[in-house]
Amino acid sequence: LIPGDEIAITATGTISIDSNQTHMGPTGVYRDPRTNSDISYPTEDAYPNHNLPKPRGAEVGIVGSLMGWVGESMDNAFFIGDRHESAIARGGGGFLHLAVNDTRGAYEDNSGEFIIDIEWHHPE
Repeated sequence: LIPGDEIAITATGTISIDSNQTHMGPTGVYRDPRTNSDISYPTEDAYPNHNLPKPRGAEVGIVGSLMGWVGESMDNAFFIGDRHESAIARGGGGFLHLAVNDTRGAYEDNSGEFIIDIEWHHPE
């Protein structure tokens, strides 16, 4: 992708990030790390993820959510969930990366799939 490109990403499907105990769609779940129950804020050990719902002003991603970033650095990761539209900013560009946000180092128990549709437009 290059600056000025416009993308629209939609996602469907179901995954589990905890050995098939909890199932979620691309919007993920909020999880309380103390009680391991769903609540209304992201965990602090998830990867930083900007442009996401921030009920308590948190700067981290929703565990289990679909996220993306453009270029090499995850510093500009953004929440995709089930739909995301954006234009690539000036100075940005690179490959589009998609990932499921999970607790760092806890990927071995993940399963399921998201089906992703990406629409790309380069203004001429």
